[in-house]
Amino acid sequence: MRSLVLAALCISLAFGQSNQVIGIYTPTGEGCSMMFYSETFNITVGGTTMDFNSLNATSTCSVGEKGLTYLQLRLDDKLGSDYSDATLFFSFSKTDTGYWNSEQVMLNYTASNETEITAVADFLAVSIISQWFSYACSILTVVSLSDDVSLLMDYYQIQAYNVQNTTFSESFQCVAILSKGAWMGIFSTSFLFVMLFFSIMMLINIQTPDRFETSKSKCLIIPHEH
Repeated sequence: MRSLVLAALCISLAFGQSNQVIGIYTPTGEGCSMMFYSETFNITVGGTTMDFNSLNATSTCSVGEKGLTYLQLRLDDKLGSDYSDATLFFSFSKTDTGYWNSEQVMLNYTASNETEITAVADFLAVSIISQWFSYACSILTVVSLSDDVSLLMDYYQIQAYNVQNTTFSESFQCVAILSKGAWMGIFSTSFLFVMLFFSIMMLINIQTPDRFETSKSKCLIIPHEH
């Protein structure tokens, strides 16, 4: 079932680019202020995939127990025809030394039979960065909260602390210092250098003949195997 959910998310991403809605959320609350930007933000519940950015959502933030800060996105719209009262939570934590990281993502919603459902999973995208930096990522991120609930995000940016003038601070990028193309170039160049080294060593070890035929000497006989 989980593989079907992920497949639905990827298909929606591939065919939904033309109608893409960019989401910009600036939640505030007592003792907190955040920013969240996402170009692709899809949610799948019960096999139905929706563009979260196109739904009406109210964003707030709050400070909870153990110093956790929560980004809350409460939907005014229904999740499809069967689910309502949906609220999406992102939790973040900070250290006394001035760093922050993401913790979990959770979705609370009510099914058509009035059953309240909670789906939660670890959200480890942000890993120990300065509180004065935001986090930006252009790599497809899929979070499976349960067999029926998944999130898909791409080209997004988050800042959980120290937001000033409703603008992002300098961003910490999720991409590695060396891209895939750079690694391919390094490996290709290394391979060529290894081949050049062995070629030079083979040329150096070539031995030139030290005996030559003359009119006064016997003919050289080079033994060979049949």
